[in-house]
Amino acid sequence: MPVHVEVTYDMSKQLGTHRLELSGNTVGEIVDAVRARFADDPDVFEKLTAQTAVAVNGLLVRHGDRLETKLADGDRVSFVKAAAGG
Repeated sequence: MPVHVEVTYDMSKQLGTHRLELSGNTVGEIVDAVRARFADDPDVFEKLTAQTAVAVNGLLVRHGDRLETKLADGDRVSFVKAAAGG
């Protein structure tokens, strides 16, 4: 099923786009599909996502449930970079 994927700024510089349309039934399938875009250098994907959370339709996915989270047609999956501020 198609979902809308938004990547971080750093990821978009590598991919040449900040939005993708991918198919997947779970967050894990989407993460794998984005990882496949970095097939030439998988270490880059791991480095860019080391401090990245995933949100579905604007709600952060709990780390333990992250990969098994089910998706619905048209969901928006976002890679969200950790930020600090005051």
